[in-house]
Amino acid sequence: MALYRITTRKSFNGGMRGSIDAGMSVEISSVMPVMVVGTFAEKINQLFINKYGVDLKAIDALNPEFLNVTKIS
Repeated sequence: MALYRITTRKSFNGGMRGSIDAGMSVEISSVMPVMVVGTFAEKINQLFINKYGVDLKAIDALNPEFLNVTKIS
């Protein structure tokens, strides 16, 4: 099982819906490669909600333009 870090690439202000800063990150483990789209999108979004209180889906930042995935182990 591998560990992946998902990091925000840039800052973005979504107004009343929330905002992100460059460098915010969460970790997720998986036996399959993690991508920002598809089955992992909701899991990644929930991790950001739990850790930072920001809903990436609500501010349209749940995509590869705003997020970078790195395998760390």
